[in-house]
Amino acid sequence: MDSFTTTVVLTAAVAHAAWNAIVKSAQDPLFSMVSIVLLGGVLALPLMPFIGTPERTSWPYIFASVVLHTGYYVSLIYAYRHGDFAQVYPIARGVSPLVITLWGVWVIGDALTGSEYAAVAVIVLGIFVFCLSRSAIAVHDRAAVGYALSTAVFISAYTLVDGVGGRLSANVHAYMVWLFVFDALPLSVFALCRYRRETLRVLQAGWQLNVVGAALSLLAYWLVVWAMTVSPIPLVAALRETSIIAAALIGALIFKEAMGGRRIIAAIIVCAGIILLRLSS
Repeated sequence: MDSFTTTVVLTAAVAHAAWNAIVKSAQDPLFSMVSIVLLGGVLALPLMPFIGTPERTSWPYIFASVVLHTGYYVSLIYAYRHGDFAQVYPIARGVSPLVITLWGVWVIGDALTGSEYAAVAVIVLGIFVFCLSRSAIAVHDRAAVGYALSTAVFISAYTLVDGVGGRLSANVHAYMVWLFVFDALPLSVFALCRYRRETLRVLQAGWQLNVVGAALSLLAYWLVVWAMTVSPIPLVAALRETSIIAAALIGALIFKEAMGGRRIIAAIIVCAGIILLRLSS
């Protein structure tokens, strides 16, 4: 992976941690998530006449991704209702690189060199050290851990789907615009039908912050899917999950959540993996 793509993915990682922090900071993550997803579709909508349409072969991937993203949003909402940001986020993001690496190599055929395998392994190790912090495995946090693991499954699935779909689209930017527009529909329709008053209240009261969250969400995933069209999916997926470092800092600085020595060690391991990944290029 070249320097430019590495920088792009790391930028996406920081943006992803930031919009997740906005969801966690809300009084109710459900309505904050709905607002960000809905506004993400609104931001993408004006681009449709100018960006064109993706190839027909990529449309099944767009629809599959919408279903998987909806499952991801629901799982993440419940995870944040039960656990701390710095606990839920690394588990949800940390398990997926290992799964994506296995499936990316075996199913999609994204071959890696020995040094790239080593870099992914170091990053995944750092993430698992992060996930195995004492708070993450506490008995009273089992519900949060369960929802976070469910979220990780959805992350693995939609990442692989969009990695392939973006490559088949012949226009990854069109793929992303149409994906974000369609992606906004299921969760927004559900919330407006089931919780119309609460959803409209949150949209009206906190729209400025949610617009920022929507823009960050749009930027984060757009950059990642683009990167997967020019680099092996497992490498992009592993590097993207370095967002746990940003998430830990946000959790400590904004939510006053404990950082702890184990998480600091994990952050150092992840950084070592990033350096190894760059040296392997």
